[in-house]
Amino acid sequence: MRKLACLAALSLAITAVVACTSVSSDEDDGTTSTDALTSLTAAQCKTPAVQTSPKKDSAGNPIAGSAHTTLSGCVVGSQGETGDAVRARLTALLGDTPRLGTVKNAQGAPVFNQFTPAARHGTLATSLTQDIDVTLAMDHSPYTKLHTVQKQTPSGTYSLSIVNATVVQASVFFFTVTVVNPGNLSLILEVKSQLNGITITGASDIILEQEQDQAASASVLVSDLFRWLTTELARSAPPARPIPTPVSDASADRDATPSVNDASSSVDGGAHSGSGAVADTGTHD
Repeated sequence: MRKLACLAALSLAITAVVACTSVSSDEDDGTTSTDALTSLTAAQCKTPAVQTSPKKDSAGNPIAGSAHTTLSGCVVGSQGETGDAVRARLTALLGDTPRLGTVKNAQGAPVFNQFTPAARHGTLATSLTQDIDVTLAMDHSPYTKLHTVQKQTPSGTYSLSIVNATVVQASVFFFTVTVVNPGNLSLILEVKSQLNGITITGASDIILEQEQDQAASASVLVSDLFRWLTTELARSAPPARPIPTPVSDASADRDATPSVNDASSSVDGGAHSGSGAVADTGTHD
């Protein structure tokens, strides 16, 4: 059961991570964000910051079998690529539902035995929702229905959320075992454009009904999503565009001002022309 609980939570989190969709964490009035855009570097985007702790109830007490993991990271675009272009590629990646059904685990094996998306409803601007029936490719074939939502605000922030709409169940011999109750597996991701890439913040939560001591390891899944996204974005990156070489003021001056030789040639030419005119006049006299 330890293996079942841990793997079920892990795969579902990966599903959530990879699934497609979102709810905006900052509903706005359509105005452009006033946050200053920054220039990202490969060094600062190499490793995301990840923290995990138990979820807490309304009284501030840890919830048994729970874990809350947060992530903050970034992705640098290809040379010459804007942050909006990187965000657009990420949106297309997370929105390709059939492709998500072919996701592999760390060992290269399929995550799903069954992956059946229902029809989509709405738009990115108003909230795009979709349910997906999944059966995981693992012992006892855990299954559930995932509810996904995605949205992009007028300011350009893209966000996704996913939650298990039904219980995560598994068949063990003649018994049906509940691994996670409805709503107790969730993931939220928010993506913002920067000058040359995107910043990504996210959180994943889980409350296990079985093997509750595995909650922490099962919830550090937002980092799996981040790793999957960065890998796929690197594969779809456009060719780097060369950076134009700036023209110096001195070069511009040289191009605009005749050289000494040019000036001499011009003067000499005028002198020869004048000499010819004088000679002609003398001949006629």
